[in-house]
Amino acid sequence: MAATLKKWEEAWNRLAKAREKLQSFERDYPIVRHILILDNIKPGDTISFDSGLLEGPPPVEVRKAIQNFDKTLRHEDLVFRELPEPDQAVAAAKRKFD
Repeated sequence: MAATLKKWEEAWNRLAKAREKLQSFERDYPIVRHILILDNIKPGDTISFDSGLLEGPPPVEVRKAIQNFDKTLRHEDLVFRELPEPDQAVAAAKRKFD
């Protein structure tokens, strides 16, 4: 069964909240800045901890925020891809981070 716009909007809202939480660590952790630079991460992308972490692994709270963001990013993309084409066009217009 295809997803609905309402289901996609719920997934998008969860993604926006996960992104806000991740942004709260942006100032102190280079890996977070790397993930968020100018909307560097877009729906459909995935996150890897192997991208040159010279400062060592981030604290557990930061790592959980990154993993949650990655998980919600993947979920939002899956729901988006399940939308019928006309609904994808509507969602695509809204699929931007503020």
